[in-house]
Amino acid sequence: NGRVSNIKVMAPVGGGCTQEAIRLLQMIRWMPGIKNNLAVRTFMNLDIEFKLPENSEINMFENRQMN
Repeated sequence: NGRVSNIKVMAPVGGGCTQEAIRLLQMIRWMPGIKNNLAVRTFMNLDIEFKLPENSEINMFENRQMN
């Protein structure tokens, strides 16, 4: 049906960025893969880049993810 499922984060970013990326991916409706005229699950690997404005005064801190 084009809905994203089974999202796996390879490198969490922190600061809410990882959660926001997941939220946005879940909003997208993709064209499902087709095999033998049937919709099938597919696999996709996406790189998502976050950038701060160049003149940003936001302090950068080391990412300390807790597992």
